[in-house]
Amino acid sequence: MPDMWKESYRLGIDRIDNWHVKLFRMTENLIDAVGEKTNGDHKKDCVATVAFLKSYVAEHFADEEDYQRSIGYAGYEEHKKIHQRFVGTVLNYEKRMIASDYDFSVVRAFIGSLTAWLIYHIAEADLKFAGKARIRDMKTLFSCLDNFSASLYDVLHTMMGLDQSDIEKSPLPDYNFEGDLSVALNLIGDVKGGVTFVYSMDFARALIRSMMSMEPDCLDEMVLSAMAELTNIVSGGATIRLMSA
Repeated sequence: MPDMWKESYRLGIDRIDNWHVKLFRMTENLIDAVGEKTNGDHKKDCVATVAFLKSYVAEHFADEEDYQRSIGYAGYEEHKKIHQRFVGTVLNYEKRMIASDYDFSVVRAFIGSLTAWLIYHIAEADLKFAGKARIRDMKTLFSCLDNFSASLYDVLHTMMGLDQSDIEKSPLPDYNFEGDLSVALNLIGDVKGGVTFVYSMDFARALIRSMMSMEPDCLDEMVLSAMAELTNIVSGGATIRLMSA
């Protein structure tokens, strides 16, 4: 498959960049193994990937967090929480894969979630402490929906290179949502309500092409998992904005 790693992901911090390149290579190997669908051969790649991720979590995250402390990075605590959530995701998928005897649907869901997290985390969160974060027009946001819209724009800009001129925000009368995949979120606490994310197949395909340099032929587990992870990322960004408003 084409190379998923892009030089734009490089932070300029060799010891961290080397870890990132290795993780991209491991992810590519897993995608290749699952794509070949050879009688159970993908199991060893899954086991190797999870073993690598555990090593990655133990060594790379500790190294990255140590570096952040050494430079007095203001976003250290939030970045550490992102790492902790990823640890939980990996361990959860490990249990699911073992329980299903590495069923292709579970493995592909793991790949989708891993890829979406990996690319966004490096291209956004890691670039911040490396001093390469994009300069954005962060005007004051007054409404809850504006926070979600702004977070979605950040994600689309990072993942697909879309600019504000490429994105149009408009109301949907009578809540007539049209799309191939939808994710509904309920808001609790001081702000109550709901947010629905609706994705078309064309958009899902475009996102997967941008992330993995491959063309999905249907809304399979890998695509659905990647879109679910995208929704988690957008919602996380919106939550941070709401808490700091």
